[in-house]
Amino acid sequence: MACNDCASGHLHEGTPAGRVETVHGLPAYITSPPANESSKEIVVIIPDAFGWNLNNSRILADAYAKWAGVTVYLPDFMSVYHFAPYLYRNRPGVAMPRIVAFLTSLRASSDDRIGVAGFCWGGKFAVLLCDPTTYSTEDGKSLVDCAFVAHPSNLSLPTDIEKVTLPLRICQGSEDWVLGMDGVKQIEDIFADKEKRLDQSQRGKFVITVVEGALHGFAVRGNLGIEEEVQHGMVAEDEAVKWYQKWLGSDRHSGTVG
Repeated sequence: MACNDCASGHLHEGTPAGRVETVHGLPAYITSPPANESSKEIVVIIPDAFGWNLNNSRILADAYAKWAGVTVYLPDFMSVYHFAPYLYRNRPGVAMPRIVAFLTSLRASSDDRIGVAGFCWGGKFAVLLCDPTTYSTEDGKSLVDCAFVAHPSNLSLPTDIEKVTLPLRICQGSEDWVLGMDGVKQIEDIFADKEKRLDQSQRGKFVITVVEGALHGFAVRGNLGIEEEVQHGMVAEDEAVKWYQKWLGSDRHSGTVG
């Protein structure tokens, strides 16, 4: 189900640096780290309701590739039918099998570590993938190694979060009513309980941060003409890059994200 905020935002100008290919049965935008770097880590983006064609999402994929040193896949998980009135065709029971099939094939074809990023519509799926007892390969491997999520929609609280066992970071805007601060508080409490059970070396596995003043969609569709919104987007980008550096081992870029 799409909300008004899910349908709002601003188109970002620029020419994506990647390419489009068919990967494991789906059209996908693919972008790689700088030519002088090798990558043994992968990030798969599950986009917002605007789908895989949105220029903003492709430019963001380029940023992840550059600053985290990962290969990024942005597949067409919506099977062309992005946004209302077609989101019913991409409800979880329909879209999740596509996502699982893609990640299962990706996992089977590579030993690389895999992270996932989910935004708005895609956020719920990224959260669900952090439950490897439900989503794993036939031989018991998790489909992903970690997830970063910004301004998720349609989460079933507390259930979706309680099932999480893989590293998950959520970046949420204080002015985003889709999840809302009540939802944030629920997640904070669940994450705090999970963190208490971890060994010291594993602390920081479950994190939610609130970006003050940020609206729904800030990580992807902020207004680049408003400096505050630019900064909100950069906070989310920086958090994602550092998360992948930590949990995928892609720590070649420990400096400031640009």
